[in-house]
Amino acid sequence: MSVAEQMKGFWGVLVAVNNLDEAIQSYQKFGFEFLERTTREEWGIEVAQFKAGNGSIMEVLSPVAEDKQVAQAVRKFLDKHGEGVYQVSIHVADIDAVHNFLREKGVRLWMEPRPVPFRPSVRQMWVSPRSTHGVFLEFISR
Repeated sequence: MSVAEQMKGFWGVLVAVNNLDEAIQSYQKFGFEFLERTTREEWGIEVAQFKAGNGSIMEVLSPVAEDKQVAQAVRKFLDKHGEGVYQVSIHVADIDAVHNFLREKGVRLWMEPRPVPFRPSVRQMWVSPRSTHGVFLEFISR
């Protein structure tokens, strides 16, 4: 088994920004189709989603409640690296197989596979940026 065997494609790319309003304007100017803007309270972030083709999305996100673990991680990234690609999400067929494979290889994992709070039919897990040269790598399955 390998991760590549489980990959169905890219789910999306997430870009961390300091000013979400400015970022939305920029991506709309580039021609990205705006889908929605939401606050993900359980993570302390605000997110704008854009259609990226082939069922993929681009999300632009900014921390808003820095008492939440995800918002703290985004803020730490912004303070250390500035704005930029924060996370790459990959759609996989069997997230449990991917999790077991990576754990056996000694990859630093941020969590066990679990349902996405605002999309319970979707499961996710993250790989620590310490294992991926600075980028959060997320695996998603539905």
